[in-house]
Amino acid sequence: YAAVHELRQAKPQPCADFRFIGRPVLKVIKSLNNNMVLASDDNGRECIYKGKGIGFQKKKGDPVEMDKIERSFVPASEEESRHFQQLFSEIPEEYWDMAGKVVEYARTRRKLKVTDITT
Repeated sequence: YAAVHELRQAKPQPCADFRFIGRPVLKVIKSLNNNMVLASDDNGRECIYKGKGIGFQKKKGDPVEMDKIERSFVPASEEESRHFQQLFSEIPEEYWDMAGKVVEYARTRRKLKVTDITT
């Protein structure tokens, strides 16, 4: 838990800009599971993307389906990236869903301020 808490989370935006409108520059490095991929931009920056089906049958070099991105995780280093790849691939999808529901409940029902970005 402490390691996940330290991971910097960002709104679902790519690590890279688009070179041309509608043409993503993000490529899959590795599918972590059906709903998570490790991807890089043209500059080699790595991000972990979460979204329903985003990793399904994806292979190295496949483009990331930008419309499936729900959340992006930006590791601060290669070591952190390896650590979170392992950690995220081991967390069952129902845990991610439950955590999302808890956050949404806190925001909507309890009117708590829950930020998406931590440092």
